[in-house]
Amino acid sequence: MNEALPLRLGTWTAPLVLAALALSMACGSPNLPSPKLAAHPASDLQPVDYPPPPARAEVIPPQPEGDAVWVDGEWSFRGKKWRWRRGRWVELRSGSDVRFAPWTSVRSADGQLFVAEGAWLDGKGTVVAAPRVLAEAPPSKSIVVNERGEDEDVGRDIREPRDGGARTRERQNESDKDGGAP
Repeated sequence: MNEALPLRLGTWTAPLVLAALALSMACGSPNLPSPKLAAHPASDLQPVDYPPPPARAEVIPPQPEGDAVWVDGEWSFRGKKWRWRRGRWVELRSGSDVRFAPWTSVRSADGQLFVAEGAWLDGKGTVVAAPRVLAEAPPSKSIVVNERGEDEDVGRDIREPRDGGARTRERQNESDKDGGAP
């Protein structure tokens, strides 16, 4: 006999439906506030010997304030290693003309790889101090694997200053070259 079985809704149905709804809402929200974007000038591009690992998946913490915008995490080449700069909520003042130029990579005709790290620019394209960080993504526990399939030590995550960007990019880079903390 080919009778259709009646659908039985058990006590697990409501929690399962709610869990599926919550999961779908948490994944890939298109309404995540982000800063206005800008392009890097060619002078920002720096040569590197090898490309970064794949981006790390990050858990985005709750938005701390109504005007905060989210900046995705990115790899940054420091010394001879790629280090992860965590995603973060930053404070942009209302009416500010500050824009974010996200990291980018390009290859020249001869195959040389160039990257430009994420940078904050004013309306004239001049690098300015990063806005105040309100919250960061928690540290990633993921392992980075190199091209030979071996675990790669990429060092500590890069933490953003919480002083409203008083340390300039140049001072951060000099500190990294000298082996100091960013």
